[in-house]
Amino acid sequence: DIKIEFNELENENDDKTFHFHVKFGDDDSADGYGKNKQIAKRSAAENLLSKLNPNLLESIDVATPASLPVGPIKSLLKRD
Repeated sequence: DIKIEFNELENENDDKTFHFHVKFGDDDSADGYGKNKQIAKRSAAENLLSKLNPNLLESIDVATPASLPVGPIKSLLKRD
């Protein structure tokens, strides 16, 4: 069972920092921080994966855009 919860939003000098906590099962959990919710969630997930299997993130190049899922294609046509 995986639970992801938004914990807090810190706002210092107009810089927002989002904090997410992800929990897997009863014993494993990790926190993630970022300038937006997506980055904070991803950080929490990567931190949990690195705790569960430290070698997993080394085998996956998470830093390159090619390894990220492709987003939906937006139509170039505008509707009136």
